Amino acid sequence: MTSRTSFDPMDLSGLFTGAVEQAAGVTALVDSRKRLPVSGILLAPDLVLSVDHGMEKEEDIAVQLTNGRAIAKVVGRDGGLDLAVLRLDRALPFNDLFTSEQAKVGLPVFAVGRPESEGVQASFGTVTAVGQALRTVRGSLLPQFYATSTTAYPGFSGGPLVNLAGKVLGMNTSGLIGGTSLVIPIGIAREVAEMLVKHGKIRRGYLGVRTQRVRLPEGLQSSLGEQRHGLLVVGLEDNGPAVNAGMMVGDILVAIHERPVDDQDSLMLVLSSEAVGMAVPVTIVRGGQIQRLQVTLGERA
Repeated sequence: MTSRTSFDPMDLSGLFTGAVEQAAGVTALVDSRKRLPVSGILLAPDLVLSVDHGMEKEEDIAVQLTNGRAIAKVVGRDGGLDLAVLRLDRALPFNDLFTSEQAKVGLPVFAVGRPESEGVQASFGTVTAVGQALRTVRGSLLPQFYATSTTAYPGFSGGPLVNLAGKVLGMNTSGLIGGTSLVIPIGIAREVAEMLVKHGKIRRGYLGVRTQRVRLPEGLQSSLGEQRHGLLVVGLEDNGPAVNAGMMVGDILVAIHERPVDDQDSLMLVLSSEAVGMAVPVTIVRGGQIQRLQVTLGERA
């Protein structure tokens, strides 16, 4: 008869408290509005990531962490993805807790926030969903998001979601869709933060087409990796990138930069900031034949 290993609840208690204590080192209080402050995540010794909806002023923002205080100013923000990056007036102790781990449904997690100066607060739960291509309330497209069973206490927006090792999986926010608390994966959040530091905003590609989704002829689907749909070009902007490259009304757009385009959301995802100003290959169907054009993408105003 096999023996059963005894369970010590103190081991689990130490694991939980250790995760929150570690996350506390990068969890900031960001006081930039008249009501309750929001939270933030220390990205670097002098940079904090927070939520755009919590920024009622852009300078003289009080920021507090476990290991110090600073005054910050907004260096870049995007309302569509509800992200803002603040630069501190001095460097603070920084411990890189970011992980490339992809959250999975059922993963135990903590939502951590610092809405009050007394210290961090935390809520335990699990990842309940991993979603793709979320269109936010302001029309932007988030490539991936997490939903959790943690409680979104007031002021938690901007704070980290961490695993049981205290590693940061994402940033909690209630500013994406109607007050529902969701999580932006940290890899996406950091990429956006880099754009915001560099440009002050998110640059989005511009093609200059009006389209509608159509089903591709069966004879072409196998040639396009079994892609079943494309975007029929029903209008072209005067002097836009598409018309300047020779695209015509009636063409069916099926790929940009070798990435399939089969609906409006996939088109928005392809037109990322990295593509602005680049000449990229665009695959179309014209007269039943697959053709390729070179299009220099513009920047959406």
